[in-house]
Amino acid sequence: MLNKMATVSDHDYAYIHHYQKKYSNVPLWVLINVLTMGTKSVMFNVLTQDLKASIAKEFHVNPKELSQMNHVATKFRNTCAHGERLYNKRVNESIPDLPIHRKLDISKVNGQYIKGKSDLFSVVILLKYLLSKEDFKMLKKEIIKKINLYLKSTSFITKNDLFDMMGFPYNWERITRYKN
Repeated sequence: MLNKMATVSDHDYAYIHHYQKKYSNVPLWVLINVLTMGTKSVMFNVLTQDLKASIAKEFHVNPKELSQMNHVATKFRNTCAHGERLYNKRVNESIPDLPIHRKLDISKVNGQYIKGKSDLFSVVILLKYLLSKEDFKMLKKEIIKKINLYLKSTSFITKNDLFDMMGFPYNWERITRYKN
């Protein structure tokens, strides 16, 4: 991990060079802006339990749950970065069972939630926990707008079929009614 951070500092970021030149080191609060999601996820996992707990508490989850969310977010971020198809993507990792799954009454098969675990809706759920209330409301509004725009432009797929492919429950818009 230290090699990754050293490599990042070699990139052409004026503010990184400023700290290297003036202070002979780069504070973490400056370096964090140029680290990849994957590196940040690894960094979180090597923190002490106290620090992990303190950070996770800010998001109303425990450290293990936040770690799982980080892994899923990183996988979906990489999907986007590599121009892969996102809407029906499934990843091997999954976010933990969270109160929002129960509150949205997401169906289970063999005791496992069938939506919102390792699909696009899992990203919506984790962003509900990680974003501010205002930012999440703006995101939700954009998602609704994009879904409606897409459905108006095609006759290939129904809203229910699209939701199934994305892992969205039919009542997903109620997500903002619930606290984390």
